[in-house]
Amino acid sequence: MPSFYAKRRVFVLAALVLAGLARPAAAQTYPTQNITFQVAFAAGGIADVVARFVGQKLTERLGQTVVVENRGGAGGNLAAKSVIGAAPDGYTILATTTGLAVNETATKNKGFSVDDLRPVAIVAFSPDVLAIHPSNPAKDLREFIQKARRRASPTAAPALERVRISVRSISSVRSRKCRPCMSRSPAARQP
Repeated sequence: MPSFYAKRRVFVLAALVLAGLARPAAAQTYPTQNITFQVAFAAGGIADVVARFVGQKLTERLGQTVVVENRGGAGGNLAAKSVIGAAPDGYTILATTTGLAVNETATKNKGFSVDDLRPVAIVAFSPDVLAIHPSNPAKDLREFIQKARRRASPTAAPALERVRISVRSISSVRSRKCRPCMSRSPAARQP
């Protein structure tokens, strides 16, 4: 009967042989399939134009097609919910605007939270402008809201409060830090 040490040597030897035969798994390089940008608004708007421009540049840089799908509706909520429901594999990406932050405070029961998404890049800046008729005496948003509250009916007050909250939400989204997605492949890093 083999001794404990003999069994141990056979086990260690077998483990070393198996370890020598094992090959490291080859990591797949990203992307291995088409990438889909789901634009939260209809074709022709700023989000669509930017998504198509970025998609074209990524197609050239990564060598994989970027498909742009417009999924407008519900102020961008339909596309956001669709992306949240997609596999978290990096192949379905939401292209949206600050309208998503407005929806977070203005829309109830949308079936998701912006916390379900992770910003990865800010690819463009587009100013949001509130404009009033030149005859209105307000000089800024705060003064406009104050004057509107004095003149507003009780049913209009909640809408004015949502404007104030939405402006604060937009500024908080802009202040979030977005981590750039960097490829490890030297070929993908070249301009």
